[in-house]
Amino acid sequence: MNSGNVASTLWQAAGRWPDQPAVIHAASGASLSFAELCAQAGAVAAGLRALGVEPGQRVLVMLRPGLEFFAAMFGVAACGATAVLADPGMGLAAMLRCLKTIEPVAIIAESIFHLVSQLHQTFARGTVRISRGWYPTAISWPKFLATAAAPLPPASCSADDVAVLAFTSGATGLPKPVVMDHRTLSAQVEALRAISGIGEGDVQLAFIPLTGLLGGGLGCTTVIPSVDARRLQTLNAATTIAQMQRHAVTHCFASPFVWARLADELERHDTQLSLRRIFVGGAPPSPALVQRLVKCIAGEVHVSYGATEAVPVASATAEEFLAAHQGPHLGGCMVGRPVPGIEVSVACFEPEALRMAQTYEIGELLVRGPIVSPGYHGARRVDHLVQLAGSNWHRIGDAGYFDPLGRLVLCGRIADQVHGGGRVLHSLLVESQCRDVAGVSEVALVGVGQAPHQRAVLVVVASGERPTDEITAALNALAAAQGWQEMLADVLYRGALPTDTRHRSKILRAQLARWAEGKTRRKMPLSAP
Repeated sequence: MNSGNVASTLWQAAGRWPDQPAVIHAASGASLSFAELCAQAGAVAAGLRALGVEPGQRVLVMLRPGLEFFAAMFGVAACGATAVLADPGMGLAAMLRCLKTIEPVAIIAESIFHLVSQLHQTFARGTVRISRGWYPTAISWPKFLATAAAPLPPASCSADDVAVLAFTSGATGLPKPVVMDHRTLSAQVEALRAISGIGEGDVQLAFIPLTGLLGGGLGCTTVIPSVDARRLQTLNAATTIAQMQRHAVTHCFASPFVWARLADELERHDTQLSLRRIFVGGAPPSPALVQRLVKCIAGEVHVSYGATEAVPVASATAEEFLAAHQGPHLGGCMVGRPVPGIEVSVACFEPEALRMAQTYEIGELLVRGPIVSPGYHGARRVDHLVQLAGSNWHRIGDAGYFDPLGRLVLCGRIADQVHGGGRVLHSLLVESQCRDVAGVSEVALVGVGQAPHQRAVLVVVASGERPTDEITAALNALAAAQGWQEMLADVLYRGALPTDTRHRSKILRAQLARWAEGKTRRKMPLSAP
């Protein structure tokens, strides 16, 4: 069996633990053992090959999280083809526009997606269609599996061959198709094993289905929760907690939004949830949320940081995280030390040259290592790379710094910086300080006007414990103490901040900036110094 193909991990798991559940659909209770999932994946590989799909060609997978999704993804990889994934949360028009550029030779999808894509003429005529649910111009999923020849083992492939194209969420810009080759996915399995301790006999609850594909390499069971990933706000916390308990979940990665919902439910009943280790990621969590989780989770709580292009990048225990955010600090979100398998540098871009930043000096984060994506599909190979100290590094679009203990502190997205009056304001740096002001529940920094003459606007969700005029005065005093009061154009109030669909935790700052531009009372830009 070819070890270069990431699908080989499923075949190996089926050989070692044939009867262990590989994936469980929590809502229905349906499950597939490693042996059963391996057989279905082999049938998918054989079926695709019979339909003319060749190694290296692209197959779009648009299935709801379920048993079929895992069989399809492993089957596409076993066939030697490239699976393409897109987040429906990016919006229909954007999603179809992105997928059209991929030109898949086959589509495995829900019947509604086939209908929508044909109405919009997204794909070429003659594209092979396989449907979960009846569709007139597609082969049904049961028929596709039933008529497949003998299951195929994983195709021989190079570790450099592309296994998955996964689109970024588009929360901070246009969605980009991230290349994940077989080497990268295999390295990510080992990195996740190192930071999570997950292994044989463990059970993970997978809010992000792609993490479930690494389960074969980890030897763990993956439980798919009852939640619509496109509408995470509909999550039923009581149901999710019951599913965790019913299936004896030991590990879970979820966004701050999900963990806040679960904490609300646990606190309401004054009870704890027993898991071995949980991870909070996808967006920076507040210290208040992490403190709540320490109290209501009977197990280890960790904060993790990563990107579609590189996951995981860094991780910190709750104790480290909370200690770093107590008392006077520079601000930002401390996310721990880089994990095994990745190198992180902080670079300062100067007119003359690119140089490595010093401790506490804010710069752009650069990463390299086996868990880092080779790049983006369709982009020139060097578009995302920079040379630093004679080596190539991958830019992931975040700003941050290292503290004296070698821990990474995030300061925000490069695209979210506010430039004006000769200064640069970083979103997470400012917001972490503003959250310490009494009466502030949530806060976002956005810029109005054009760089380098922008003005800053603070958009606040008030807790209700203090009049807004007092909060505004306190925030102005904070800005004055930090030396950027002249940049502050306004303090505005909203009932909630707009967030991304994938995690319900990343603030949609471009959308918020447009709203603030129309609301702010002082729109004159700063003069250049």
